[in-house]
Amino acid sequence: MTISESIATWLQGYSIMEINTDELKAEAETFGLFETPDDSSEEFLDGSILRTEYYIFLIRRNAQLESERISNQQFIEGLSEWVREQELAGKYPENMNIEKVWVAYAYMQEREEQEAIYQVSLGIERTIE
Repeated sequence: MTISESIATWLQGYSIMEINTDELKAEAETFGLFETPDDSSEEFLDGSILRTEYYIFLIRRNAQLESERISNQQFIEGLSEWVREQELAGKYPENMNIEKVWVAYAYMQEREEQEAIYQVSLGIERTIE
């Protein structure tokens, strides 16, 4: 299983049905997960490496009405809180030696007539041995 697949499966714990890898479909209520080229590594004397990586989680939702946009903000705030709760409980994506997960930022990336695309940046720290 790839890291993206593991993160997507983990995110489905927040009442998300299907998350596509490297794709965001054109209809509302779709989700896509994209790995970014931003990462850093710290090597230790024992040869292990602590790697920090970032993933972009895109969410396309209806956003024409004020009530829809408020609902979208509630969804994103809830997701951010869920990620914090998972971090505190030590519940991480499986089989990736992940030591920390956090939401770096979240915002409306793009607004179309009927829908908006929201971007949530997820950071992870994982150990490579």
